[in-house]
Amino acid sequence: MTVGCAVVVDATGEEHRMLLDQCCSFDRLMAFVPGILSKCRPDKAHIQQWYIDRGQFDFIIDDGTNMTQLTRESDIWSTIEPGTKIIMRVITTEVARRLSASYQCHCGKWNRVKINEVAVVNALKDGFTIIW
Repeated sequence: MTVGCAVVVDATGEEHRMLLDQCCSFDRLMAFVPGILSKCRPDKAHIQQWYIDRGQFDFIIDDGTNMTQLTRESDIWSTIEPGTKIIMRVITTEVARRLSASYQCHCGKWNRVKINEVAVVNALKDGFTIIW
């Protein structure tokens, strides 16, 4: 590990060493995401970009014991230390059979949402995204 670096783990699990200055804020890290994705296989980069374009992703710090979500407004960005792992996660929604949908919360719990037939058809057409 190079001194003054954090590790950004993309949504496919690939690790990328980044200077701490590149990870000092949400916007600063997002400015470097295209460079991160350019180092990935094209299919992996494409699917990650799909979620990023829709805002269906987040960043967390996982120290093995605790997970801390890094929001745009979080003060934690300025305290990131060398060796910190910043993990990018994609946020997915799932359309289930029988006119119901499920989504997974950041805490890991699955929640059911009742929806109508039109919403299901639109979700299937728009890539399984339901907005209500």
